Amino acid sequence: MVRLGLSTLIFSLAGIPVLAEPQRYQPVLTDDPAETWFVLKARNEGDVSKKLELLNLYQKEYPNGKSLPWVLSELYECFIELKQPEKALEVGERLLALDPTDLALVHRNLKIAEDANNPDLIRRWADRTTELARLVLSASPPLGTDATGWRAKVELARQLVAYTDYLAYIEVFKLTDLRQKIRWLEEFPSRHPDSSYLPRVLELHFQALRSIGDQRSALPLAERLIKADPSNEDALLFVAETLFQQDTDPERVMVLCSRLIDLMADKPKPEAVTDAGWSRKKARYAGRAHWMMGKIQVDRAHWAQGDRSLRAALASLRGVDNLTAAILLHLGWTNYKLGNLQDARKFNEQCLAYKSPFQELAAKNLVAIQREQPGK
Repeated sequence: MVRLGLSTLIFSLAGIPVLAEPQRYQPVLTDDPAETWFVLKARNEGDVSKKLELLNLYQKEYPNGKSLPWVLSELYECFIELKQPEKALEVGERLLALDPTDLALVHRNLKIAEDANNPDLIRRWADRTTELARLVLSASPPLGTDATGWRAKVELARQLVAYTDYLAYIEVFKLTDLRQKIRWLEEFPSRHPDSSYLPRVLELHFQALRSIGDQRSALPLAERLIKADPSNEDALLFVAETLFQQDTDPERVMVLCSRLIDLMADKPKPEAVTDAGWSRKKARYAGRAHWMMGKIQVDRAHWAQGDRSLRAALASLRGVDNLTAAILLHLGWTNYKLGNLQDARKFNEQCLAYKSPFQELAAKNLVAIQREQPGK
């Protein structure tokens, strides 16, 4: 699948044209001379501030006037021209009440909210736009509708669904409060169930929960990530290590670790990661997978397999991971059981050199080995 770069996406979506429609509302001249005067004066007034004053006077004097829809549409344009977005959107709400299916209007309201750079307004109008656009996409053209105009409306609806998905997605990167970000990530799937960004949102949610130490909530997300993307090394390692620590499903741990080792051997370097950074990550992840496999194999008294796995773990993690002492201790025990006392001694001596909870055990093991190999 071809992935658009962010700049390409912004460019393509920001250029959505507002649906071209003739002016929907026209002034209505009545038998009331005063009302007719207001309408004609406002229509012909070239100064936007003076026009605004006349329009406001009209709606005050004639709250149910026949020209009120036209007056509201003119007020809307005046507030846009005067760069008063909040007032423009208030009028936009009133216009939308006249025709709740006006997709072009709801699109304009969204653009006004964006121009105002108001996150609350953007989210509100993005949700309204999404809701209406989806209704258009699921509807049949009303009887008597111009076919060309309906096709244009449907195409606009498709573009707007994609665009509001994008707006909702990038909102998370503007949030600085981590708890607020997590709440937003939790809400995204229900607000945008068909979004193309769902896999990425799922991963962001998983990483955010990990960053606050909420492992319990992160686990089901990691499981979903593995189903959605079997090549997600972070999710594979997290699930494997969680099950390993819980000691609940060693067979699945073995399967996940085997997949992770194969994956890290062949997976290409992501563009955003340096060569050195990717090499370190590959070694760390593969090393931790080898460690878990080796520990399970040793616990099952599969000494030869455990020795191979633990040696591979040590080669990847020696000196750069807090598991080094544990790996050395288990290698010492494994080689003792294999009858390789020379390596058993060596690994216990190396373990003893690390300040860790395993030093006492390593010292005891060396005493026992010494008894079996007096003079060595």
